[in-house]
Amino acid sequence: MRLIQFIRRHGLALLALFIALGGSSYAALTINGSQIRNRSIAGKKIKRNTLGGATIKESRLGKVPRARRADRLGRLSSKDLRVHCPAATEPVSGVCAETTTRSAAAYGIARIECGAAGRRLPTYEELANLVSGAGFGLAPGGELTSSVYVSGTELRVVTVRDEAGLAGSVPSTAAGAKPFRCVVYPFN
Repeated sequence: MRLIQFIRRHGLALLALFIALGGSSYAALTINGSQIRNRSIAGKKIKRNTLGGATIKESRLGKVPRARRADRLGRLSSKDLRVHCPAATEPVSGVCAETTTRSAAAYGIARIECGAAGRRLPTYEELANLVSGAGFGLAPGGELTSSVYVSGTELRVVTVRDEAGLAGSVPSTAAGAKPFRCVVYPFN
């Protein structure tokens, strides 16, 4: 009974409400993106984060007017912040490797020499990638790596024996002395 009275009193308002709701849902169902002209909708009416790199050409945006120093960090320019290798090293496999080998030494001595220079011995993978690339020669007889394993009671050091990356091993003692090179992570 109350429902019928409510409908009689507010019938016209209810009818207007249903028409308004139906009209917007009809528009949402029947109007698609191909029926809207390009660049006809204002930027403030576009939902946030709906336009991406495929739609926006970042190269045409330019520098933000109030960001005069956007390409600097304090007094450093972008060139000052680029990662680079120290002198007498070249980038390979994410590290900077010395371009020349050091004289033959046992594994422990080689580790100490590299550590004293703020560097380390390369892993097998780093050294194999280094010597297989152009511009780096492998020392005759192979070079030491930081990769080690235990065989019986003996600690053995993995070596790279040729430019193809063939692995070998030597004891970690003076009897296994081989030339080596150190690596360091790039810095800015």
